[in-house]
Amino acid sequence: NERKKLAWAIATIIGTTAEYQYMPTCTYKIGECYTVTKAGDLEISDQADRKETERLLAELASRGYAVPDTTEPESKGLTVQMPADFFTEHTLGNLRQICENKVALFQAAFQTDCLDIIPSDEKVEFPWFTVEQDGDADAYCTFISMLCEFAKNQSRINRKPDTSDNPKYTMRCFLIRLGMVGAEFKAARKVILRNLTGNSAFRKVGDTDAVSE
Repeated sequence: NERKKLAWAIATIIGTTAEYQYMPTCTYKIGECYTVTKAGDLEISDQADRKETERLLAELASRGYAVPDTTEPESKGLTVQMPADFFTEHTLGNLRQICENKVALFQAAFQTDCLDIIPSDEKVEFPWFTVEQDGDADAYCTFISMLCEFAKNQSRINRKPDTSDNPKYTMRCFLIRLGMVGAEFKAARKVILRNLTGNSAFRKVGDTDAVSE
């Protein structure tokens, strides 16, 4: 049958044997890491060698089997732009001071060493971001828009470098200050907090002063 053919094709490719497991699973076990299920699907263990698996899937595809696309989605750099006429020297000064205060936090959140703010006659650019998943671009555009609005509305931003030992909580509180609260911004907050360590609900372990969703 087709399951048996698949099992022995896998066994031949990786250089081992296929063993039928009988009832109740009725699966074929190939080596330590590969199983052909009762439904005829190939299950691959997390312990499988990545290069061996890639070679196996490529060979199965060449033999006419339908195999999953295991390539990781390509990440893409994203530069968020704001119109130049939104900014005054005061707003840009506040913005730069915020970024200086929170340089380590922003670098960790956005997985970047670059927090350049690049003004020109028509726009101000923020080449800080990498898009890895659906929703990332929207989240980062929302963040920059609200960050700039925040900088514009502050009379002055004092120099106060962030020294938090709980980056996720610190960023969560900052997003709340920006106005990124409620269900409307839940997806954006999740993206921005994704790469940070710590607990977003409590400042310290055992602290009962939680920040609500």
